[in-house]
Formats: sequence, C-alpha cells, structure tokens
Amino acid sequence: MQKLWKLVSSPRHLLVFEAAARTGSFTRAAQELNVQQPAVSASIKQLEQSLGVHLFVRAHRSVVLTHAGERLFNDVSGAFDQIYQTAQMLSL
Repeated sequence: MQKLWKLVSSPRHLLVFEAAARTGSFTRAAQELNVQQPAVSASIKQLEQSLGVHLFVRAHRSVVLTHAGERLFNDVSGAFDQIYQTAQMLSL
C-alpha cells in the first residue's frame, strides 16, 4: 500500500479525479465534493505530477480524459463501486 501512496500521494486525489472524470468538469466536481474549483485543479495537478502523465485535456469549460486518464478512471471507478457495494452490504 505504501507504494501506491507514493505514486498518488493522497487518497483524496483519487476521489477528486473520479468526480472530475465522471462529470467532465472541474467545476462540477468541486460542487459535488463541496470544495472550491481551484482545490480540484490543484489536486488533479498533484496527481498528474506524481504519476508523470497528463490525465485530462483541458478545454475552456470542460475536460476530456486522455488515454492514461481513461485507464485510471476505469480502475478507480470500478474499485470505488466495489467498495460502495461492500459498505452498503455491511451497513444493513
């Protein structure tokens, strides 16, 4: 697990990344996460720097995943779905 955190530096970055990728917008991700948009931008930038790859192509009012971003999003969203399902089952 330590190796993973060295690559992503914070689990929060993965949460922010997932929201931005799913919504296609740093602004909408910020609204969803109840943070300011610059916090989302900073988190994504830190994750990209840690991984050494661009995850998004930034446009004027939207973002689009790069190939690397698509790969990460598929894995992160799948893992979050599994965690959610288990947590939901345990909470019954």
